Amino acid sequence: MNQNIINKLLNQNYFITSDHHFGHLNVVKFEKERRNIITLTDNDINLIELKSKNEKDISNMEIITNRIETELINKWNQKIKDEDIVIYLGDFAINKMEAKMDKNLIKRLKQILSNIKNKKTLNFEDFQTCKELNFNFNTLSLSIEEYIKENEFKKTKKNVLSALNKLNGIKILIRGNHDVLSDEFYLNNGFDFVVNGTCVISNNSFQIIKNDNGLLCNCLIVKNKEKCILFSHFNVFPHSQHNYFRYLIEVEYLKKEFDLYKCDINMHGHTHSYNIDDKRCINMSIDNTNFYPIHINNLNL
Repeated sequence: MNQNIINKLLNQNYFITSDHHFGHLNVVKFEKERRNIITLTDNDINLIELKSKNEKDISNMEIITNRIETELINKWNQKIKDEDIVIYLGDFAINKMEAKMDKNLIKRLKQILSNIKNKKTLNFEDFQTCKELNFNFNTLSLSIEEYIKENEFKKTKKNVLSALNKLNGIKILIRGNHDVLSDEFYLNNGFDFVVNGTCVISNNSFQIIKNDNGLLCNCLIVKNKEKCILFSHFNVFPHSQHNYFRYLIEVEYLKKEFDLYKCDINMHGHTHSYNIDDKRCINMSIDNTNFYPIHINNLNL
C-alpha cells in the first residue's frame, strides 16, 4: 500500500461500500429494494419469485440482472472519481448458478490429483474422465492443475471482469465469503490492494500482521487522532442471524482484533439490508446505503 493511500485513509478521505454481488441472479429475490433501481414488469417480478428456473428463465434473469448492475455501476461512478479511495468490504461478484456439472467435475479432478500425489492407482472412471478431457497422461498432474486453474470459478471470473474494469477509483478489497478468487486475479484486474491478515494504519505507518486462520480472517484498522475503525466483511458483534455460527472462527478473530487495537467502530458488509442492533457496528452494504458508496465524512461519526 503506497503512502498516498495511507495518507488519504488517515486524513479521512475515502469511500466505503460492500456487497454488490455482481452476477448473482437471485440476490434481487431476497433484497427487494434492488428491484426499484429499474422498471420491472409483472412478468419480471413473477420470474424473480420463481423457486425453480429453466434455461430460458435463467437467460431472462440474466437480462434483468444486467440492467440492475448497469445502474449500480452508474451510481458508483457518479460518486467515485479515478483518484478516490474505495474500501470494499467484500462480496464483489459471485455466481451461484455456476453449472453443477462443472462444479462436480472440478471436485472430481481435485480428488484425482490428490490420488496421483498420494500415489494411488486411478480407477476406470478416473481414467475415462482424464481421457475425455484429452489430458496428456505423461504429464497428468500438470494437465489437471492447468485445467482447474483455467476453469474453476469461470463464470465468477467473468462477472468480476465485466464489472470491475468499469468502476472508477483506487480500490482496496477485504474479502467476503463470496470472494473466492486469488489475490493475483483481483490485483491484475482492477483492485489495487487485497487485505490479508490484519492491516493496521496509524501515525503514517502501515503494518501487516499475518494469520493462519484462513482467507476470511482479514480486516483493515485505521487509527487516527479521532477514531479507531475496524473494517471487515463480517460484523464484529453479530446477531444470531446471517450465518453467525457458520463464520464463528472469523467473528471471534475480528472480536479479538477489535479489542486488541481498542477500536471504536466496526464498518462491515455481509448483512445487506439487515442492521445489527449495536451502535459500534455500521452496515455499509449497498442495500443499506441507497446503493451508493459513502464518504467517511458523511457518516457523522
